[in-house]
Amino acid sequence: MERSQEVDTTGCAQEPIRIPGRASQLSMWIHGRGDNYTLEVWLKDWRGNTHVLQMGALKFVGWKPVTVNIPPYIPQAVDTYPQTKTLVLERFVLRADTREEAKRVFFAFDQLKALSETFEVNFDGQELDSV
Repeated sequence: MERSQEVDTTGCAQEPIRIPGRASQLSMWIHGRGDNYTLEVWLKDWRGNTHVLQMGALKFVGWKPVTVNIPPYIPQAVDTYPQTKTLVLERFVLRADTREEAKRVFFAFDQLKALSETFEVNFDGQELDSV
């Protein structure tokens, strides 16, 4: 899932990122600066529901991998073919602890990866689902 993407003035990607297959885990490297923040990832399922997952505390200095398991209750498949319905990564959200001093902070992210199963049963006419 290597892809560079332009961001707007708010720091948000102009397009959400589609995660291929049935994802079970997201991971990435983040550079922390010792600030008392937590990181959330917002995923949208095929029904349009947004799920907020906690990636953890960022109170460390330097580069560190952070990982979140995608729970099985987030729908990524249906009982008809094609079964796989992809998740969409909408955004990352940094939340400050209420005791943290109000200031401008910077974090660096790198190597966003998704662990997913991409097997799908192929059949004639499978592309009709996207019409």
